[in-house]
Amino acid sequence: MSYLLIALIISFLSILGLVGLGILVGKEGGKGTVILSGFIAAVWWLLSHWIMWGNAVGIYGPTPLFIWIFFGVVIAFVISLIKGWGMDNFKPVIPSSIIGIICFIVPLFICISQLEMCTASKRASLIGNVNQIKDLNKVIEPADPVHICLVSDDMALVSAQRALSEFRLKDNAVPGSRYQIGTATLQFVDGSLWWIFPMEFQGWLKWRLDKQVPGYLRVSAEDPFLPAQAVQEDKEGKEVHIRYLNSACWEFKAKRYLRENGYMTSILNDWTFEVDDSWKPYYTVSVLKRMIGYGGYVTIGLWFWTCSQEFILTMT
Repeated sequence: MSYLLIALIISFLSILGLVGLGILVGKEGGKGTVILSGFIAAVWWLLSHWIMWGNAVGIYGPTPLFIWIFFGVVIAFVISLIKGWGMDNFKPVIPSSIIGIICFIVPLFICISQLEMCTASKRASLIGNVNQIKDLNKVIEPADPVHICLVSDDMALVSAQRALSEFRLKDNAVPGSRYQIGTATLQFVDGSLWWIFPMEFQGWLKWRLDKQVPGYLRVSAEDPFLPAQAVQEDKEGKEVHIRYLNSACWEFKAKRYLRENGYMTSILNDWTFEVDDSWKPYYTVSVLKRMIGYGGYVTIGLWFWTCSQEFILTMT
């Protein structure tokens, strides 16, 4: 609903609102122009809503939702121009021209102001205070020979592909025909190093068959001879059902779910699939903030999100 309302406000204000101002300024046009601009605004409303909702677009930055506002202004300019052209009256395009110039100048000014030659000191300060350590032995501990990574990510992926067929599905379907292996993360879990592989849907048609993933894959990073395992239960014996993934669809798309549940204005990055010592899956998502124009990203927080339940933990 939030995307629908945002798209509605942007579309009708940028198109119908500017065309209406043009009619008042130019004293040309009437009911037909309003109906035409209203129809086009409705089309742009539905299209922009579909794009924003489909891509889980966030509202942040120096010029939030700039692209949708800019296209709306262009559409309003064209409508006003066509109306005034035959009457040799260009006054109807004045409102959309002014807003269009502002939409061009403001981002241009922000881009110029964030050039490296203008922001070198600000960029250098983003790293914060740096403490010099002369005795590295105080901060660096020798690697524990018991927990050395002997399995590369490529080797782990080969093992995980073999274990994919071990999943037990309720409809006795072949797991490889429905799911694909996602990006692995190297984690220290329950006293050992493991490669953790999420399973992702192969597309909308596969997602419709079963709107959850029945587990994940784990591969030992310490023992090359230990077979990969399909994990469908946590340490407590409870079944693992993962509903929220970025390969899921509609309201179960992980990024979209976060956007529509209080995180519309946050910059989300570095989605990592992890498990805790009880072998329960969750996401960690970095929260970024722009410090210099459109760039200068700084991590300001980390979200822990259980991807099997509608429950979010926040830590900043």
